[in-house]
Amino acid sequence: MTTPLALLLALVLPLAVDARSLRSPAEVPAAECVALPRPTMRIRLILERDVPPSLRAPLETVIADVWRDEGIQIQWLPGAAAGQADPSTNIWLRITAKTIDTRRQPAPTLGHVRFMDGVPHSHVVVSWQAVQDWVRMQRDRMFGNHFVGAPHAGLRIAGFDAFAVRALGYAAAHEVGHFVLASRGHDRDGLMRPDIGPMVAGDSTPADLRLAPASRETLRSRLLRGAECPQLRSAAR
Repeated sequence: MTTPLALLLALVLPLAVDARSLRSPAEVPAAECVALPRPTMRIRLILERDVPPSLRAPLETVIADVWRDEGIQIQWLPGAAAGQADPSTNIWLRITAKTIDTRRQPAPTLGHVRFMDGVPHSHVVVSWQAVQDWVRMQRDRMFGNHFVGAPHAGLRIAGFDAFAVRALGYAAAHEVGHFVLASRGHDRDGLMRPDIGPMVAGDSTPADLRLAPASRETLRSRLLRGAECPQLRSAAR
């Protein structure tokens, strides 16, 4: 004979199993979520004291244009002191007037993202001084060429050489790429190639400013993974 308790268990246990099945098996740990990209990346742009404030607007425009083409919108946050706690910031992008350690290579190091155990740190640094040095090196090497030659010498953005401003923007977009892709590596072509020269050249093509196919697929996978983060899932409801 079926007892009342058995009947109750027969009704309750299937409901409990169904409730467990509604939980996402792919829910991502909070520590991993910090380094995953989102469809809207909140970037706090910090210009150090000796970096001209007039660089902010063109720099934001270049970076946003590059990543919009990859399906990521950039939300710019007002600058604040580096290291100030703010969990709403996805990336702290600091433009420094100092050079970055160049002992490991002869060419200037334009930017840097620190990795710990394969995870990118959210503090990204790009050197305005190194970018200017890089542009001067290109002029010395290729003066008169279409790249940075005399025909473009008078072109200015925000009161500065247009190539230097564009180079700063592309260098920063490239470093953001290391973060969103969680990779120190480089591609043969496109945004994540090690040399930003083709991006700044006067005859650059849209492909020079885009992710290579393999990196685009990596970004797509990481965006899908990020969509399983608890805070993003709750925001989407």
